[in-house]
Amino acid sequence: MNIKKKAAIIAIFVFVVLSPNFYAAGVKGDEYKYDVFGNEISASPIFSEKDKINKNTTGYAFESIVDVETYGNNIYVVDSGKNEIAIFDSNYNLKSTISDGGGKKFNKPNGVAVNGDNILVADTGNKRIVAFDTDTLEFKHEFGKPTAPGLENKEFTPTKVQISEFNDVYIIATGVYEGIISTDINGKFIQFVGVNEVELSVSDLFWRSFATEEQLSQMTRFLPTEFSSISVDQDGFIYTTTSSNPEEPIKKLNSNGEDVLNVYEDYETPKGDIMLDLTKGSTQLVAIDVTDQGNYAVIDQTTRRIFIYDQNGYMVGIYGNQGTTKDKFNVPVDLKWLDNNTLLVADKLNKEIVVLEATEFLENIFVATEGYYNNDMEASLAAWTKVLSYNANYDLASLGIGKVHYRLGDFDKALEYFSVSGNRELYSLAFDEKRNEFIEKYFLIIAVVFFGFLILLYRSLSDKPKNDDEIKHKNNFIKILHNAKEQYISTPFSVMFRPFRSFEEMKTEGRGSYLVALSFIVIYSVIKVIEYNATGFIVNENNIQAFNGFIEFMGLFLPLILLISSNWSISTLTNGKGSFKEITMIVGYSIFPLIIASVIALIFSNVMIMPEAYIYSLILVIGFVFTAFNLLVGLIVMHDFTLGEAVKSILLSVVSFMIQIFVLLLLYSLLLQLIGFISVIGTEILQRLGGMI
Repeated sequence: MNIKKKAAIIAIFVFVVLSPNFYAAGVKGDEYKYDVFGNEISASPIFSEKDKINKNTTGYAFESIVDVETYGNNIYVVDSGKNEIAIFDSNYNLKSTISDGGGKKFNKPNGVAVNGDNILVADTGNKRIVAFDTDTLEFKHEFGKPTAPGLENKEFTPTKVQISEFNDVYIIATGVYEGIISTDINGKFIQFVGVNEVELSVSDLFWRSFATEEQLSQMTRFLPTEFSSISVDQDGFIYTTTSSNPEEPIKKLNSNGEDVLNVYEDYETPKGDIMLDLTKGSTQLVAIDVTDQGNYAVIDQTTRRIFIYDQNGYMVGIYGNQGTTKDKFNVPVDLKWLDNNTLLVADKLNKEIVVLEATEFLENIFVATEGYYNNDMEASLAAWTKVLSYNANYDLASLGIGKVHYRLGDFDKALEYFSVSGNRELYSLAFDEKRNEFIEKYFLIIAVVFFGFLILLYRSLSDKPKNDDEIKHKNNFIKILHNAKEQYISTPFSVMFRPFRSFEEMKTEGRGSYLVALSFIVIYSVIKVIEYNATGFIVNENNIQAFNGFIEFMGLFLPLILLISSNWSISTLTNGKGSFKEITMIVGYSIFPLIIASVIALIFSNVMIMPEAYIYSLILVIGFVFTAFNLLVGLIVMHDFTLGEAVKSILLSVVSFMIQIFVLLLLYSLLLQLIGFISVIGTEILQRLGGMI
């Protein structure tokens, strides 16, 4: 092969590799989770499949599993196909079955609940709750529809039931929208708990406000959604899921029915998959169960995955996928913790109970959280350190270590780990402690430096030469400083506080400088680039790993230049008198207040705590207001416009700007398609030439 042919192959190869269509998108695997920015990241396994409870392992053939419960060493499985409850011991040996109560066979039972005294069965087809003795399995009593307001004209069709250690009974019933039915052990109604409120969209409210009574009667009824599952923890809190509410599908209800689910401010609300493939539909959480430690597991039937959350609503990990092979589920319908490290998952289609055992990674997470809440900081720190050894990018471990150091009073390390974990709420608390320590130690020095700076600033701004002769006698360096002060301080401040007079002087006396104005645009663009990384963590929500300084700079500088050109082109059509140079000076000097505000806000963001965030926003708002006002005044003066004409000019400039952006994006899209087309051809040529080598 000659040199030219080799060079051609190399050139084509480089072009294909560098083209945007060369790399294939990543495919979501079974072991993943999400970081604080919602990005999918790899994760360590949290479960391993230990065993299965099915016909092959127990001799008992399930027909249609719909619910599973555990108490003590026993496992209770509701088989609606066989109309019975199968009871297994901890070794998965069948101990007994229950198929009737009170002389009546079960009819499509859907739920079972157990405590130390009672086994309750939601006998759905017979519209009743049946109670049995936990030890002897003897029938005790049954009850039907409780006497409650709102249930008079409704059928009682219980689908799920739970019971607390205090014999408080909670029932989910089909068609009951008032909430979970709470009764005593004998079926006496107590209250409805935790109704799912209906929230109408703005468009729904708009159209309903104009509808007649007849039209309203024909519209879709907006009813509260029903709960899909329920679990009660050892403290009596009620955990629920709602399969038809993909945004807030999980609740933790107190005795008053109030949702008290813990969710860190900086993290996503617990709701299963965050970035769900739209072709699969929305999240459908159908089951939930909570451990004695407060960690809870949910099933998303859309993705056939198990999601584990800690006490604060942080996603610990994800397990499973759709399928029939190991570590996969077909139609998971329920789950239950056998102990704090063993989870049972009922797969209806596969007709089995899958026994999952926590990996060392997950065990250490549970040990770390338990140690923290038991005030055993040493054990918690050791366990979190082990977790990080498994996965150095696991932000929950960084958060846990930060909380331990905060509890121990080591605020420097707490800040470091809170920053890595992305938790601004706790970072703010630690920074507040650290800031108080610093102020107490260096208060006198800070005060002296601050007032000294104010005095120097005042003298610098007020020290003006008396006449031209005095300026001539100064050396060249002083002249340069004076000119710089005039161009970069005096004139911009004059524009900020006396915009009408200052812009008039620019127009008639030539005050100001085009290059200085352009430099202000550049300076502001540079400041925005610096802000991306240097803004204080509490208000900085940028993904530092995705930082690209050139794109950040051009993303602001180019739009400003386009806006200037847009206004210039519009002004020529609306009899505006300002030139391109003068419009640039208007924009440049008008941006000066925003430069000052941005610098002050940038500095303040690094010394503030979360309750002071409004001050940060206020500083920027003041800068924007000054800039907008000065820009409006500048257009009025330079173009000799009225207020209405200036506003019209701005609006038309924005429209022109959007058109330019649209055209540029269109050209960029066409360019990418052309490159992609050429890359495909290049790949084909490369393959053909490769076969000739």
